[in-house]
Amino acid sequence: MNTKLYFSIFICLILFSCKKDNKEIINPKFPSMLIVIESSKYDAISSSINTYVSDIASGDSSAKSIRWTGNSASQLRDTIEWYYNKYNIKGAFLIGDLPYAQYEMDDWGEHEEFPTDIYYCSPGTQWYDSDSDGIYDSHSSYNVRYFAGRINGTSSEINDYFSKAHKYRTQGTSVLKRAFLFIDNDWSEMYKNEQFDIDYLYSNIYSSWDTTLTTKAAYTTELTTGAEYVFQLIHASFNTLYFVHQGAYQTMSLSELNSNNPKGCFYNLFNCSGCKYSEDNLGMHYVMNTTKGLAVMGSTKTGGNYYPQSFNQSLSQNKSWGESFVIWWNSGGNYLDDKWKLGLVIFGDPMLKIPSSVPVKKIAGKNVPPSISLTQKLEEIIIKERNINFN
Repeated sequence: MNTKLYFSIFICLILFSCKKDNKEIINPKFPSMLIVIESSKYDAISSSINTYVSDIASGDSSAKSIRWTGNSASQLRDTIEWYYNKYNIKGAFLIGDLPYAQYEMDDWGEHEEFPTDIYYCSPGTQWYDSDSDGIYDSHSSYNVRYFAGRINGTSSEINDYFSKAHKYRTQGTSVLKRAFLFIDNDWSEMYKNEQFDIDYLYSNIYSSWDTTLTTKAAYTTELTTGAEYVFQLIHASFNTLYFVHQGAYQTMSLSELNSNNPKGCFYNLFNCSGCKYSEDNLGMHYVMNTTKGLAVMGSTKTGGNYYPQSFNQSLSQNKSWGESFVIWWNSGGNYLDDKWKLGLVIFGDPMLKIPSSVPVKKIAGKNVPPSISLTQKLEEIIIKERNINFN
């Protein structure tokens, strides 16, 4: 196709997808990030977006917001990429019920279908659907250059989220400045002395790995006390946590999670399918349905980020949650196969940062890859998990 004709068609698509704002939202001269807002929620949250755009502004640079009326993931992907090519944006913040790409693969003896936001973050990557069922099943090499964070909920919940994000930005944390590592039974022996480089961020770290103490009640108690950063390794489905204790499973549902109202701000959820946002899921509830939750990294499929060292190191270097995710993907993420990382997503404001409470540590060269034996042990746990009757 003629290049000029293709460009004209593409611009038309953007114009049709991003209608002229009826309710003005502040927009910058030089966008640093793209905010894509579900059309039906745009007016109801415009005041919150104005505050947010002002909060993250730096000189003439801040976030550009658009009202989304398109209906396909490929159209949304092209729009984000267009803004990246024109303005070199750091990423996109997707707000509301927006399109997503589905991927399918066979791993650990089962077939999985799940949403993937890496589809939006890797310009130039080709995605293929070999059986034409509307679900991608292979791709060319990655080229992850920017992030895609998301939140979803009612207009009221979204406004509440932006209110607590604004409060964090302007007043700082309102929970204990500490990290909480909850390492349930199946991982306790291999990780009992591991801090995942969270000590780059916090001097106060409580690590719970003793199998007599890693109970649902203990988890609830610690997060009633509160911790700014939480890294948890717990068996899960998309809507339930499964704590192992004395050979049985203690479950925590979404309604219990909401009722407990855990006082954590930032979460790395090593909870299989805990962020499967095509369903009502754990990750979004931590962010949208608790009074302190601000950001999550987790997976839409089986697996998760068991090697987050470079992510935590980047956070300690004053990088945002979204920027740290991109840095991790192109460093520590290189060591993980698709079955571990292709479902990884970030929820919440991707521009949030965590001020380190320890002196800045020098990052020494490249991360050492996880050992083969560690990965094998983790995969054995996954296979064991397959035999649990999770929904």
